[in-house]
Amino acid sequence: MYSWDAARFTYEGVTQIEPGKGYWALTMVDCQLTVTGSGSLAAPQPLVKLPELMLPIVLQTDHSSKDLVIGMDEGASLSLDGFDQLMPPVSPMKTEIEAYFDRDKVDWNLQSDIQPLQDRAEWRLVVRSKEITDLSVVPVLYWKHINW
Repeated sequence: MYSWDAARFTYEGVTQIEPGKGYWALTMVDCQLTVTGSGSLAAPQPLVKLPELMLPIVLQTDHSSKDLVIGMDEGASLSLDGFDQLMPPVSPMKTEIEAYFDRDKVDWNLQSDIQPLQDRAEWRLVVRSKEITDLSVVPVLYWKHINW
């Protein structure tokens, strides 16, 4: 589930539903969401699995930013699976960065593209922005099975 972050001109993942705010949700199967009562309600946690190797990427302009992730895991496949995260809809704001991973076997734009663990892998990153955009790799590498 996502809400709109007006300060960053982007959607952000949320776990709470609050009165007076709008949300975007995508489900891969039929379901029903019932909201009753008042106050904040907890949204179900996404079923995204943590991969063995994960590398966060940040794209940033003067007015907005976009967080993406690439990674690898033995259990991942080249088709859409529980390791991948789909990209929320494109912002109506003209200053937003449109960025996502494009994979041949997946018909969706990916915010997180986790591929099978192998010696060589390629990721195709699509970026559209009317502003100068900086790409940085977050210097924290997550490796599930590191033994120090």
